[in-house]
Amino acid sequence: MRKNISIKSGATIIIGKSMLSEGITNEIKRQLKDKKIVKVKFLKSFVDSFKSKGLNVKNVADDISKKVNASVVKVVGFTVVLIRNKKVK
Repeated sequence: MRKNISIKSGATIIIGKSMLSEGITNEIKRQLKDKKIVKVKFLKSFVDSFKSKGLNVKNVADDISKKVNASVVKVVGFTVVLIRNKKVK
């Protein structure tokens, strides 16, 4: 079911030279709370920085999803779609 979810508009968060700061993490959390789904685009400068450390986009997407309590729905190129996890009662 989650594979059918998509965002037809552009990325709502763009991560570049500033890297993954606390401010960006907080903005992803806020947008997940409001919209339930967020599209994050990594600029080439950001991708190059973590590729030199032996990581790939999927690794970084998984790390971000853990920090913001979300699940990775889809990874295409340098773009990641995250969906908010349901709260456990």
